[in-house]
Amino acid sequence: MENEREILDGYEEAYTFLDAKSIHEVRNLARAFGVKAPTSDKKHDLIVRLIGLASGAIRPDPKNNKGAKVKAEDASQESVEKVRKIILQCKARLPYRVVEPEPKEYEFHDSGETEKKTYGYADKCYAGLLQLEEMGGGRLRSVQGEVSDEDAYVPESLIRKYYLREGDFVSGYAEGDAPPRIVQIAAIEGAMPVFTERKKFESLPAAYPNEQFKLGLAGNAVLQAMDLLSPIGYGQRVMLFAPRESGMTTFLRMVAEAAKADGAVPMFVLLGQRPEEISEIRQDFRDSFVAATGFDEPIARGAYLAAMAMQRAKRFAERGNKVVLLLDSVSALERAFAETNGAFDVKRAEEAAKLQVKQYFAAARRLEGAGSITVLAASGEGLSSELSSELASAANAVMVFSIELAARGIYPAIDLKRSRSKRPDAFFTQEEREKAMRLRTALEEQNDTAKFLEGFAKAADQK
Repeated sequence: MENEREILDGYEEAYTFLDAKSIHEVRNLARAFGVKAPTSDKKHDLIVRLIGLASGAIRPDPKNNKGAKVKAEDASQESVEKVRKIILQCKARLPYRVVEPEPKEYEFHDSGETEKKTYGYADKCYAGLLQLEEMGGGRLRSVQGEVSDEDAYVPESLIRKYYLREGDFVSGYAEGDAPPRIVQIAAIEGAMPVFTERKKFESLPAAYPNEQFKLGLAGNAVLQAMDLLSPIGYGQRVMLFAPRESGMTTFLRMVAEAAKADGAVPMFVLLGQRPEEISEIRQDFRDSFVAATGFDEPIARGAYLAAMAMQRAKRFAERGNKVVLLLDSVSALERAFAETNGAFDVKRAEEAAKLQVKQYFAAARRLEGAGSITVLAASGEGLSSELSSELASAANAVMVFSIELAARGIYPAIDLKRSRSKRPDAFFTQEEREKAMRLRTALEEQNDTAKFLEGFAKAADQK
């Protein structure tokens, strides 16, 4: 094969792993990575083609509807994921990037704007988040979930062939316009598409959180105290009860910063917010998913964006990522769901909306053998006492904010005495448990929470 040395340079580990397998196993894996007619090649040549496709060093074969369909069961999911992981590890160690072939036009849709890049195919390539349609097929929406009539259409046949799911980031080659129609999938989540089914969020068993999400990484004394008094873990459901002007926006930004610092994926679902606050968050968190609606926009639009955000979070979690989803607010989400349930009468629409909110909140969990979704949800104004109570019971952490603390300049204004977390000892060593116990005792003895925090901050600064 031409350029064989260039293809294998840096991928010796992948070659060794594949060479240890039988020719039958290599053929199955080659099919999964899109190698056409794998039985016609010798083992060595087949491994080279597989590595070239999986690493992006060579282009996939042009679309072709002839011949038998690839059988998804030929290669196990575990084997495919192992090969992909080794390829990515090898690629990360390369001192250079593989140069793409001579370019043609590449179109990337983001928030209504079209950015032209280059790619190696004659057809235009579109990229976006997949939204499934009720009648079959789907559309590639912008990376923030925004909708346009010009969004590329993905046929149901391609969705079935590549086991695509809502919320997947997909790129593909398209023909035609108004809207363009995807005719070949180029990549899924930036990686070479494979012909095997992936882990499903709903089929992965939920487990208790076993890794602490350290809010104090944001560098705030209040959050550092929370890490000891009411620690939360990745995969928890956290309810935030906060009156106006108690620092909720500041808190959510700090949590997002802490998530980024810990290698997690922060996501925002902001409904009915001030336009300037939305712009500021999008500016400060350019690489994050920010699903947001202004207070002057139709409230029903928030239901779609919130649902897309959750689907995106599930796709991240399936791949092993730790997702931190920040929802402001539950009451706005309930109203948005109720508005979209127009087929029901008012009472039934409200009841259906409550169930949808509970299902949304319940999606937070740690997954055995995968990642996690942590949801921090602000209650918002107008939330019914019934739903508020049900969500508080379902939560495994509750944070209560105080307007009095905010008035004294404490941000975020979390009432440490009224906030709680379930199974806090699960994240601590014996030494940390003893430290947390001493801190809790000091908090109970101190009637003034503000003074307690001042003392805690001073002690932390002296270390």
